[in-house]
Amino acid sequence: MNGTEAIINKILSDAKEKAKSIEDTSVYNHAMREKAHKDWAEEFLRAQRVQLKEECNQLIDRKVTLAGLDKRKLLLKTKQDLIDEVLNLAHEKMCKMKKDDYLAFVLKLIRESADDGDEIVLSKDGVLCERDFKGTLNEKHLVVSSERGDFVGGVMLIGKNCDKDLTFRSILNEKKDYIVTETVKEIFG
Repeated sequence: MNGTEAIINKILSDAKEKAKSIEDTSVYNHAMREKAHKDWAEEFLRAQRVQLKEECNQLIDRKVTLAGLDKRKLLLKTKQDLIDEVLNLAHEKMCKMKKDDYLAFVLKLIRESADDGDEIVLSKDGVLCERDFKGTLNEKHLVVSSERGDFVGGVMLIGKNCDKDLTFRSILNEKKDYIVTETVKEIFG
């Protein structure tokens, strides 16, 4: 039995060595896979951090850009509001001229713009009336309308071929670019 036992012991010893070798290989392979997974996870995490940082920077840049645009829009609106206020004050001041100055200004506008036979429409503010024009507009056969226009300040000329808007608001709008330029220079330097 010594020979048989020796063979069995040899087989068992070889099997144990083979099992140990398989176990060692398995433990080594497991450790290598674990290290590879850990390395991959660390690389993935690093790449995600880099990408997240880039996205955060882009988001911050967009927010800064949008804030800058909002600031410029608000500044532009404020400037436009100031310019509108200046135009409104100018219109108000024109409408409050002394009657003689108001009439002289309107007559000058009419003489420069009227065609033969035009009809003068007065503003609803009632500063001027038909008798203010007696004798001064006969050369062009102008007539004053019995109806008042739906505007304040100045006059309208209703003609055969075209109408002419000589309202103070229209005059200011025609000069708006100049007024805006001068106002901006005065207010904003």
